[in-house]
Amino acid sequence: RPRPAARPPAKRAAPVVERDPVRGAKRVAALWNNLPVERLTELAGEYRDPELATVVMNMDPEVASQLLAKLDAERAARLSKELERQASVVPPKE
Repeated sequence: RPRPAARPPAKRAAPVVERDPVRGAKRVAALWNNLPVERLTELAGEYRDPELATVVMNMDPEVASQLLAKLDAERAARLSKELERQASVVPPKE
């Protein structure tokens, strides 16, 4: 009598990974608060304005202002406008 075909092992559903950009920005900001401003300007060059603004909003205000002062005027102005835009968002009421 032939053996029944072996069943393939049951596939497990991949876990759903949720991302929280604000949480990530807070962690990066905590690290950046301890870096020299010269290094921060180098790192800032690798970020787009919206992502950079999210990190800067969570930085120590004194460190954030030092970073803005070191950026060229055009980038500092764009970043300031993005900071203002993000800061003006009112969270939904639950």
